[in-house]
Formats: sequence, structure tokens, C-alpha cells
Amino acid sequence: MLRRLPEYILWLLLVLPACLLYTENTADWGDDWAAYYTEAHNIAHGLPAGQTHYRFFDYNDHYAPPGYPAGYPLLLAPVVARTGMDMRTLGLYMSMWAALWIALAATFLRRRYGAVAATCATVIYLLCPYILETKGRLWSDIPFAFFMLAGLWLYEHRDRPVYAIAAGLCTGMAIACRSIGLVLIAAMTLDAIALLATAHGQARLRILSPLARIATGICIPIAAIRLVYPVSGGGYYLRQFGSATAASVWSNLHTYLDSCGSYLTGQSGSTSATITAIIVLLCITAGLLAHRGERVPGIVFILMIVVVIIFPDTQDMRYLIPVLPLAACYMIAGVQWLCGSSRVVSSLLLVLLTIRVVSYHTPQYAELWSRQHLGHTYGPFTEASQRGLRAVKDIVPDHSLILCRWPRVTGLMTDRDCCVIPEGDLARQLSRLSVARPYYVLSIDERDAEMTDPIATAHRDSVVYNTDGIRLYRCKPWP
Repeated sequence: MLRRLPEYILWLLLVLPACLLYTENTADWGDDWAAYYTEAHNIAHGLPAGQTHYRFFDYNDHYAPPGYPAGYPLLLAPVVARTGMDMRTLGLYMSMWAALWIALAATFLRRRYGAVAATCATVIYLLCPYILETKGRLWSDIPFAFFMLAGLWLYEHRDRPVYAIAAGLCTGMAIACRSIGLVLIAAMTLDAIALLATAHGQARLRILSPLARIATGICIPIAAIRLVYPVSGGGYYLRQFGSATAASVWSNLHTYLDSCGSYLTGQSGSTSATITAIIVLLCITAGLLAHRGERVPGIVFILMIVVVIIFPDTQDMRYLIPVLPLAACYMIAGVQWLCGSSRVVSSLLLVLLTIRVVSYHTPQYAELWSRQHLGHTYGPFTEASQRGLRAVKDIVPDHSLILCRWPRVTGLMTDRDCCVIPEGDLARQLSRLSVARPYYVLSIDERDAEMTDPIATAHRDSVVYNTDGIRLYRCKPWP
């Protein structure tokens, strides 16, 4: 117990910001949280997880799939069953997952590089304002990141049967939360091929035995969750990746480079941010080349980066959250390699870098502290939005389709079916909507009026409600 005391103290110090700093008690108009909440609500109340008010049409391939994997909603379901749509409680629950992830990452790094390097890297990568601001949102990224890192760590100790099964279970839960978790299976498969290629006879059996246990562990949560809570993705992700082009990949590279610079320095688009991002990326690359002890984490890191860059949609640093502990790991390895055998010099450099990063973010940390316990000032939970959405529910009959910018939030709040605005110019939008044939158009000044009002005006729809910046149009018959 005493031998582990420094590690416990490290955990406590690093998870305190995740517990004490700003946790949202509201949500914005972004649709992801509403999709996860709806599926969690369905699971909690014995309904099919995929039974939502979001109507999917082929024209919105780039918006969102018909449903999300049920792994993360299953984690939310016990809290939703007790508290309902209490965003403060749900935010605190998600902060708990963030604290677990940060503690796991700090320990993962400490076991490899010592307490000083682990503390510095954890502060730089996992205690940035971006993580502390988004940690309480109903996103699957942090629970997925936790299971992914746990699976990778346990995989290293796969020769012990319990660890092998646990590695499989964590990997299976990661995949059940986010489909990109399949890169874990790809990395483990490549590692197994490399090991088997150099082994013979009994050595091959010693390799295959833990792999069989891992495979069993992977199948258990995936099969159980998908059999009990089936949710169809409708081929959405295949179509998304199929639409990627060289131009979109190049654009994503530029976007993520800028996001990394902003993440580390708080200065989006500045020369200083770009230079910092490039230096850190060079250190990570050096660490990947120098760190030869563990093959699977490196493969996962590279595959995740490649997939995220190819995926046409970008959301700041969100999709890179799961690889942040690995980025921290390889940054430390790169700094230590550049410093040669001098652990003191590498530790000093990491401390100075940490001080520099924290100084960049000091105003943002102060702002997060000042935002504690703020009321609903924006989004669907403000009094005006709640009034308007209740009015929409009263006006729109059951089974009538509403066209809007945020169909999953609107569907959750109004209990009515909703579809999203098509992409393209106005003529193309109207052509595609003749397939969906919505009965109403909902326009919200706070977020999307410039996208919805032109459609309703061009189609010569009539206004049936217009209060507090929320307008509801009744559509004339579609051709």
C-alpha cells in the first residue's frame, strides 16, 4: 500500500480538475447528445434502442447515421433511468468517466516513464481547457478512450488468462461504443501475424492461446449488446469514407494541424500555434520511431490518425481525444530520445514545456472556473426555447414530419419525427425534399434561421407559429 502511495497521490492531483472545474448543466443544439440520450432512455424503459424520431434519408449521408452503437447509451441508461433529462447529473456522471480516463492514462504513462514525465504529459494533453470544457457532454469519446486504453494496456499482459479475457472485454466495449474501435482488432491482428511469422511449434501455441481468449472476450460484449440492443447504421460510414477525396484529406490535415496548435496553445490559426504543433508532432514521430517495445499501441495510434484524417467530417479535436494518451506517450519517448541518456535533461524540458502550455491556457482556466453553475443561456434548455418547442409539439400532429437543422434534438424535445436539411443549393434542396415530403419546417433564430427560412420561403410555406425566435411553417403539398 505504501509503495503505491505516490501513484495514488498522483491520481488524486490529476483528477481533481476534472471533478472541480466547470461541468455543463445544459446542452447546445448539436445533435449527438440527443441521439445518445434518446437511445439510453429507450434502453432504460425497455424500448428498442434504435426507435427514435430521427428520420434518415439517403440525401443526408454526411449528416448522421440512423442510429449510434448502443454501447455508450447502455452506460448512460442507469443514470437516465433515475434522473431523466437532468443535464447537471449527467454531466457529473460524464466527469467521472473523464476522471477515470485521466487516472488510467497517468498511470499508464508513469509505469513507463516515471512520475515527473507522466504528470507533465497528462497536464499537457489531458487537462487542457478543451477537455475540461467538454468532459461533461454526452459524447461517447471519453468512455471509448477509456476502454481503448484499458484494452491496449491489458493486451501487453495477455500471457495471463485473466488479463487476456479482460483485454478482450475492454476492446469489445470500445467497439460497442464507437465503430472506429475496430482499429484495435486490426492492430492486434497485425501484431499476431508478426509474432506467428517468427515463431515455430510450441511457441505458436503459446501465442495463439491468449489470442483466443482475447477474441472470446471481444465477442462477448459486442454480441450481447448488438443482439439485445440492435441499432442500424445503414451503411452510413462506408458512404462517408467513400466520399473522401484527396482535396478533403488535405483540407483535414490542415484543419487538424490548426486544431492541435490551438489545443496546445489556445491560439487558433496563429504562427506560434502552428510552430508548436509541428514541434510536438516531430517529437511524437521521433517517439514512434524510437519506442520499439510495444507494437500494438503504435499501430493503433497510426491507424486512428489515418482514419480520422480520411473521415470527411471534422469536429475540432473531438475525434482525436482517444489518441491523446498515446500522443503523450510518444511525445515523452521522443523527448527522451532527443536528450539521449540524460533523464534529468528530458524531465527538465518536459517541465518547462508544461509551464509554457499552462501559461498559455491560464485565462481559459480562469474562465472555466468563473462559469461554474451558470444557468441555461443558450440552446434547447433556455426558457424561450422550451416554450417554443412545447408549442411546436402542441401544433404538430403525431406522425407528421418536421424539417429542421437539428432533427435529433427537435425530435427528442417535441416527440415528433424530424428530418435534416439536405445539402446543396436551394433548387437541389427542394428537389431532395420532394422525397422526404415534410409537413412542417422549423426555424430557430438562435442557430439555423439562415438555412431553414429560405427553404420555407422558396416553397411558399405559411407561418403557423412565430414567437421567441422560433418559427414553424406548414408546408404546402409537395409535387
